[in-house]
Amino acid sequence: MEAVLEVKAVTKRYRSDRGIDRVSFTVYSGDIFGLFGPNGAGKTTLIKSITGLCRADAGQIAIFGHSLTEQFEQAMEHVGCIVETGISHDYLTPYQNLQLVARYYPEVTRERIDEVLELVGLSAHKHEKVKGFSSGMKQRAALAAVLLPKPRLVILDEPTTSLDIEGVRDFRLIVNRLAQEEQTTFLISSHSIHEMERMCNRIGIMYGGVMVKEGLVSDLLSDGQTLEDVYLSQIDQAKGA
Repeated sequence: MEAVLEVKAVTKRYRSDRGIDRVSFTVYSGDIFGLFGPNGAGKTTLIKSITGLCRADAGQIAIFGHSLTEQFEQAMEHVGCIVETGISHDYLTPYQNLQLVARYYPEVTRERIDEVLELVGLSAHKHEKVKGFSSGMKQRAALAAVLLPKPRLVILDEPTTSLDIEGVRDFRLIVNRLAQEEQTTFLISSHSIHEMERMCNRIGIMYGGVMVKEGLVSDLLSDGQTLEDVYLSQIDQAKGA
């Protein structure tokens, strides 16, 4: 399997002494990798380090074999991401927002814009201004912008937070479809552990800035355990360490 994302002993510390410490893991082509942990575990710091929004103090990050620090443009060329909050221009429609994004990608056609709007469930609203959307619909519009150029790696920080039950289900179907049909790779940070159990094939559990457990979901679940059981067990162990 092709290694899409390689994180090796990455450390990032803030003045408050919070951050991440020597985090290592690998995400392979077609993986749906779920990143779990309580608030303050370091998930967003890790994602910001991977996407170049903050610079790690130590360690190495490579995307598609390109060093993030030495070959940033090549590393990020086929990456789409939403970190903390997706961005859409409220005074434009979803279609107009995607037209703006498409200006950076000459290969994107009008047909592709319509295809992505259909994929995220916004076709019926593509000519309505985003300012009138619910938070869940705005999240769908942001996801459409990320998916527009067909990225090979998609990094999403808490993407289902503002979605209702139907939206979460639709998000799962979108992710599974892209992973299976287009070998799109996903790194997803989420608190929706029950939903992620139905979606992810690999997980990483973080606590106190450390990756306390990582691996295939199929290898981690045994004797009728759920992903929640594994998660809570690992967090309890980490607290007692």
